[in-house]
Amino acid sequence: MVHLTRKTRNGINYLYLEERAWIDGRSKRLWQKYLGREDKIQELDTTFAPEKLEYQSLEFGCSAALLNVAKKIKFVESVDEVIGKQRSDHLSVGEYLLIACINRCLAPTSKRRLGTWFAKD
Repeated sequence: MVHLTRKTRNGINYLYLEERAWIDGRSKRLWQKYLGREDKIQELDTTFAPEKLEYQSLEFGCSAALLNVAKKIKFVESVDEVIGKQRSDHLSVGEYLLIACINRCLAPTSKRRLGTWFAKD
């Protein structure tokens, strides 16, 4: 679960966004992102103005990057050459394996939920 956390150092409050999960019966931090000093954040103008927003994408284009790597190493062609294209009207074995590999890298799900993940990605 993602939480907003306040940490005090030398009398100054700092805000962090962090995700925690139960691992081996204990709460452990999975990731943490520094947001800034609490007093500076409170001074921010909260009116919505897109041109004033500063943002950073934490995850963008991972699927495209992995597809690009697969194209460069000719992953699908190599797998299909060894195994053969057994399905004529659906995905080849190489294409299915590539989708499964990308899924396991980014958002591991079962083979049954692979289609749902692929439709959203």
